[in-house]
Parts: sequence; C-alpha cells; structure tokens
Amino acid sequence: MDRKTCLITGASSGIGESLARLLIKDRWFVVGIARRTEKLEKLKEELGSNFLPITCDVSKSENIKNSSDFLKKQNIIPNLFFLNAGCGEIEDKFHTNIHRKTFETNYFGVINRIEEWIHHNSLATFAVISSLVAMHATPHASAYCASKAALKSCFQSLKSNILTVAQSLSP
Repeated sequence: MDRKTCLITGASSGIGESLARLLIKDRWFVVGIARRTEKLEKLKEELGSNFLPITCDVSKSENIKNSSDFLKKQNIIPNLFFLNAGCGEIEDKFHTNIHRKTFETNYFGVINRIEEWIHHNSLATFAVISSLVAMHATPHASAYCASKAALKSCFQSLKSNILTVAQSLSP
C-alpha cells in the first residue's frame, strides 16, 4: 500500500500545525511547508520522522518550484495537499502594494503549488482554505477579502471543469 502523504502549507502555526499533528497521529507522512525554519524544526523535534519540514515562502514562485522539485527528486509524492498558508493585514489606507503582497501569498501561492503538482499526480486531492470574507467582505481588509474571493471563484471553476472532463471520460 502506498504511504499516505500530505503536504501542508502554513504548517508552522494555527490550522496548518494542528492538521499536521492530527495527520501524524493518524499515521500520515506530512511535508510541512512554512517560512519560519525555527518553528518547523521545533515541530520536527516534537513530531518525529513522519514530519518533513521544508522552508518555503509561498509568495515566491521560485520557492514553490524548488520545494516541489526537491520532493519529486526524493520520490515524495503527496496525495493530499492542504493549501493553508495565508496573510492579511488591516488596511488604514488603500495601497496596491498590499493587494500584490496578499495575492502573491493567498492566491498565487495556491495556484502555483497546484500547477507544480496537478499533472504529476492525477489522483491527488487539493484542499484550499478560503474564508467567509470571500462572500461577505469586512471593512479595512479589501486585499484579504479579494484574495479569498478569487480563490473561491477559481476553485468553483476548476471543480466544474474537472467534473466535465470526468463525465466525458465515463462509459
């Protein structure tokens, strides 16, 4: 039987860290992706050999490519991707730079990771964390709200496309 392997972005804290702990208890091998090396290393000490920490800034496509290439060379092929890393800040004034930074992490960080893997493992499952603000925007968070709405729309479209292709292949 193939090993159950999950890649989690944002694994150094919050939802990502909690999920890593739960999956390891359930005998998964977890690839933990995050920017903060020291937090990942501390988790590795706690979680043991079923946790592989990889430092990666998901807002940088070259970091995503390099970490994906490393895993492929090691023949570590996740069958579950939990794309959770995100950022957001309270906006006192409107700045396009805040939008760029937020979209690089919250939106492009997700779709760049998927692009690296979707053709490499056709049976993989991609789980993406959005937010209620994707449907109901809150004040002073236009960049965060817009990035989560973009994710929601992207995955609704991908789901429709994947279902259409699967149905056309059915006998």
